[in-house]
Amino acid sequence: MGRLYEPLTATINIVVATEAPLRREAMVDLLRVAVEAKVAAVNELLPWCRRRPLGTVTDAAIVAVPADAPEEIVTAGAATTIGGPVADTVESLIVRLWRRLNTGTEALKLLLGPYAERLEDETLEELTKLVEDRPELLALLLAARHLDLHREYHTLPEELATPELLALCTKMLSRAPRSDRPHLDTVIEAVLEGTIPRRGATRGTSNRSAHP
Repeated sequence: MGRLYEPLTATINIVVATEAPLRREAMVDLLRVAVEAKVAAVNELLPWCRRRPLGTVTDAAIVAVPADAPEEIVTAGAATTIGGPVADTVESLIVRLWRRLNTGTEALKLLLGPYAERLEDETLEELTKLVEDRPELLALLLAARHLDLHREYHTLPEELATPELLALCTKMLSRAPRSDRPHLDTVIEAVLEGTIPRRGATRGTSNRSAHP
């Protein structure tokens, strides 16, 4: 990205209070669950700068139990009846709070991260209006952001057709019908139907084997 993103003037502090009879190792386990749930939430909400965000620089988290509580439970991971609800609650609360505090252009700037700094204020305002009118644009922006990060991580090749593909999808947005189908199901179905030819394949031929 070239330089660090401007620090956020906010913090995320988590307190998990429970009367469950946790041993110390279970308390550590539950603390881990709470922090992991926070990271999962902010990963999609806070700006990316050189790597995926882990939170803010001032975050804190504690697990509290009564001083006289018995020490019986050894684990409290996300797959347990104690850790699971904690993970769900922490993640959902952070997402709900973010949505309540960040709207309009500010929300878009946070989602775009350092990319937003390249845009003029008027451009950001116009982009915000377009996203509010067609939420599908936000999906394409998020897809582009994810793909760029993966390319920086070298989990994707440097040269791809996807930048132009996303641009083409954006231009065709007005002709695309709305659907509640899962994105991955739709894309995989299109691939298997042969609408995306392999390299070197003759246009119009199918990737699927012919069956009698």
